[in-house]
Amino acid sequence: MRELCIVVSVSVFLLVGCTSPATLTQTPIYLATVQGPGGTANPTSSAQTGLDKQDATPDLGGVSAFSPIPTSDPPLLDGSESILDTSLGQAIQIYNSINDRRIVVHVVSSESEGLDQEMYEDLSARGWRMMGPEDFAGSIEKPGWPYVVIALEDTLNANTIEVWGYVLEHEYVHMVAAENLALEGINLAEVMRGENGVFTHRARFHEVCADYYPLDAEGNHRPVAEFYGAMPRMTELLDVLAEYSEEDLEYISDPNLTILPITGISLLDAACVWDREAMERVRTLFDARRGDGSFDILFPVY
Repeated sequence: MRELCIVVSVSVFLLVGCTSPATLTQTPIYLATVQGPGGTANPTSSAQTGLDKQDATPDLGGVSAFSPIPTSDPPLLDGSESILDTSLGQAIQIYNSINDRRIVVHVVSSESEGLDQEMYEDLSARGWRMMGPEDFAGSIEKPGWPYVVIALEDTLNANTIEVWGYVLEHEYVHMVAAENLALEGINLAEVMRGENGVFTHRARFHEVCADYYPLDAEGNHRPVAEFYGAMPRMTELLDVLAEYSEEDLEYISDPNLTILPITGISLLDAACVWDREAMERVRTLFDARRGDGSFDILFPVY
């Protein structure tokens, strides 16, 4: 089995200060002047990357399901090429200089076994390059959970450094949501799907939030997965919420939750990182203006 696990103290977010609840301030990504393995990472008009899904029941082997698992030193890929020589690795190094958050990248390949083989097959079947803690319940077994991403070995250079930055921004929203739900003893990947294995309306909403989050230096949104339709769906949701007063949209989350500045609306930002009360209020407000079931139409199952 070939597996690479690299631990990095990173993210694309700068912890400026915490209020109650914890609120992070976003630092827009712009890496066009940074040299990667293929030269300068030039901005791109759209990022076709990798994210999606499978479900599994983790065998925790006595490890607490909702405690970060200790990480180890990263081995080399194939005994020679380090992930640090790839565009993904270079992007992670850049984030490492931004702050002290830890993201763990687990690389899977056709030679992986067990749980890793399941994740490899899932990624390959869906044509995705990377997935986070929202996609696969068994990822909870991986060191560093929920701050983990699973990447395909043969796609580590598939994106420019800049685009990988946007992908990690997207995944970070899932990581924060997973950590928030873990406070309730809930595995995010398990609630993203319904009993029939289909990803739910709430899952689509959460993915739209994650894909709305990445920004470039000019403050433009840089969604990474066209499949989710983040821009039109979020735009419609914001248009409807704009019909309400500021008081209607004010919301104070549990101070133990971490909230990201995804839209600047406290109620919606809390909903985006799976504050369940906030999510239900957003649904109720939307349906009150557009009709019962309208939220589910805007965010269909998949």
